[in-house]
Amino acid sequence: MTSSHLRTGAAVFVLASVLGLAAWGPKKPEPAPVPVIVAPPPPPPTTLSTGVVDAAAAYEDFLHQATVLSPAFVDGAQVQTELKTGETWQPTQLAHGAIAYSAVVALQDPDFVAAVKAYAKDPAGRAQLVNLIYADPRYAAQIPGASGAATRVIARLTADGAALQKTGGAIKQAAYDVQHQSWSKQVVMDRDGRLAAAKQLGDNPVTASVSEASFLLQAAVTGQGLDPTPLATTVSLNPTAAMSAATPAAGAALMASTTPLVAPPAAGAPDAAAAPAAPYTEGVYRGLAIAALAVLGAAGDNNSTQISAMMDEGIGPRCLNLAKLNHYQCLAVAKPHYEDMFCLGQHALMETGKCLQKMAGTAAPEVLEVTRMDAEKAAKEAAAKARKSKAIHHPARRKRR
Repeated sequence: MTSSHLRTGAAVFVLASVLGLAAWGPKKPEPAPVPVIVAPPPPPPTTLSTGVVDAAAAYEDFLHQATVLSPAFVDGAQVQTELKTGETWQPTQLAHGAIAYSAVVALQDPDFVAAVKAYAKDPAGRAQLVNLIYADPRYAAQIPGASGAATRVIARLTADGAALQKTGGAIKQAAYDVQHQSWSKQVVMDRDGRLAAAKQLGDNPVTASVSEASFLLQAAVTGQGLDPTPLATTVSLNPTAAMSAATPAAGAALMASTTPLVAPPAAGAPDAAAAPAAPYTEGVYRGLAIAALAVLGAAGDNNSTQISAMMDEGIGPRCLNLAKLNHYQCLAVAKPHYEDMFCLGQHALMETGKCLQKMAGTAAPEVLEVTRMDAEKAAKEAAAKARKSKAIHHPARRKRR
């Protein structure tokens, strides 16, 4: 074997030794896998159940028709036609419609909607907030931006009530002005049938127009479309009325609280220690709640049962029922056409408008204080006084022996 062969073999042996030692040495760490970022599911779209949209549309349909009634009456037929227009609302449906319409109004406030969407991004926080609002609708008033949305709602209901009162006041005044016209003094034909028709119109819910429902749904989803309403400069919240419309304990707590609204946390529901800026009526709270649930994707047809129950705030139906009863009692004793005009203006329109303002918390404290029981008591007292007066002026003859 030559020396060159020896040198080559030695080189191979050295290289093999080095490679062997390298194989037994510490291994290099493998590169970490690239993390896979999974985006959270997108927040659900804003939606409202068919029941809420239809209720809001029925409310708006009545406002559109009733507020344009004319006080320039020319005959009894016009009185009866306008009387039916002013009577075509069912108390519970109109009250629910006011709450539903309030939700659409609240959805027009961009700050409130943006604040709710901040919670909607986190699935856990969204679910928590939905459950809290379902448990207590007043919780929605703690969301940042809720005070601005509440101001819009109060202004809208107050303006709607004022419009009904204005139209009703003009018709009531016309009831006095037309009495020099012979037709106004003519007795209404089929008075019993007229009263029965009024009760039928007041007992049955109406069907909302499809066009109005479509418009309001679009306004709710996009946050645009409703005419702007004067806000804080024209709204004077009546704390007494708002307190009386809420539960006593909740109202007292809200009046005593001075805790300001806080910014939303990164995740989760609003701070439970935060309190609304003012005590609102139950109707305003529920309008805000439905609006918030709509942004959170929890006010659609899948949640129709819970949302329908949330529209029943209690104050509106009672007030509107009383207005209806007062209207029926008025028609029961009305004979000439001008007295029907009075019933239309005073009870079907003016008192209805005051009920809407009562739901907003801006009505005067004495609104509809006379209940049906009070009215019946007053009627009995008046009858007793009449009998007493008759006995004084016409004493009973002594019985003959």
